[in-house]
Amino acid sequence: MNEAQNFYLTKREKDVLNLMAKEYTIQEIANSLFIGTETVKTHRKKMMLKLDAHSAVGIVVKAIQKGFYQL
Repeated sequence: MNEAQNFYLTKREKDVLNLMAKEYTIQEIANSLFIGTETVKTHRKKMMLKLDAHSAVGIVVKAIQKGFYQL
């Protein structure tokens, strides 16, 4: 079983993840998705918990390892 099947990222979390992987800043992500910076931070915090990551880089690395994102 693929680890990605054990839990899921929401569509919006995947949107944020995609832009994080492209090195967008929090402000750039917020502008691109028409959401506030605090909302972006909330999505990042939730992804950190789900992926057991400790930083933005960790989110992207673990998302790749678990099959949520491909380069």
